[in-house]
Amino acid sequence: MTAGTARSPRDVARWRIRLFKGFALAFALFQIPNAGNLLAPWSPDAAPALSGLAFPDTHLWHAALPGAVRLIVTGGVLAALLRRPASDSVLVQWLVLSAVLTLGIVVPFAGLPPLLFIVLPTVIVVATYPWPSRLLDVRAAGFHRALAALTVLCAAVLAPGIWQNIDDQLRDVGGEHASEAHWALDAAHVILLLTAGALSSTRWSGWRTLAVLTGVTFIYLGIAAVAAPEQAGSWGSIGGALGVMAGVAYLLAGAAPRRRATTAGSADEDSRARRHRVRPGGTGGASAAPRSPGSGPMKPDPHEGPKVEERYVSSSPSRLGGGCWHCPPRSLLFPDPAR
Repeated sequence: MTAGTARSPRDVARWRIRLFKGFALAFALFQIPNAGNLLAPWSPDAAPALSGLAFPDTHLWHAALPGAVRLIVTGGVLAALLRRPASDSVLVQWLVLSAVLTLGIVVPFAGLPPLLFIVLPTVIVVATYPWPSRLLDVRAAGFHRALAALTVLCAAVLAPGIWQNIDDQLRDVGGEHASEAHWALDAAHVILLLTAGALSSTRWSGWRTLAVLTGVTFIYLGIAAVAAPEQAGSWGSIGGALGVMAGVAYLLAGAAPRRRATTAGSADEDSRARRHRVRPGGTGGASAAPRSPGSGPMKPDPHEGPKVEERYVSSSPSRLGGGCWHCPPRSLLFPDPAR
């Protein structure tokens, strides 16, 4: 896909942009109750996800992990799209992947609630995106090797836990943990977090936002794992420490200042042009020897770069054969070939 196929922000009707922002804002506000789930490792009574459970004290990690991804990553992505919906299309691409993963991993075990409250609102937001062609734009925009390596490392560390959660869900292990689809929820949201890290390494527009949101989520989950190391599915104390370090690395990569384009090449060309300007008494730099009017054209030096000829134009052609007072005679610039 070429850049010309994507519609310009000016080509989209304002009502479409406002409609998209309205749905995005509503879905972002819908993530606010997840803030209580983030308090689950320290205050279980504040977590809405634990209400109605027979043994809420054993599900603290199951409330914290999905709540963090939903509030920090999903809410942060939607908030960023309210500010720059046209340019940060990679954020909408992550929303598409979140709907697909939730539909494929969570809905088969949890049923209607995640379909109505996660998948359907995400589909509405994506469907109203005013620039749908940009969602298919996967042109290479550079590659952040550090973020890619970090995501691969995190995936390698978390892969056994993801597989264990899926296996426990399939085998109905843990009673309430399986009946509430908590194993599937944990697996899906860890994959979503890794997906955000992977997309941030592509350097597509909006990658910095994803890197920062991924870093903040990893830091929180690391702290929560240290606070609740014995909970089912928790990363434990060591895993929590590693999560904090990974989060800091994502933050540093996402918040690093942009590298300015170097102008060394243009500066070299300018300096080369100044060295080879035509001057009174020579065609080289300041050390060029003066030439007599009858010596003929000067042969180019094979060891020097291309010479830039500078012509002077004056508004008063009465001086020195049409040039200004400080210019050389025309015989120096344009020697007579008959001589």
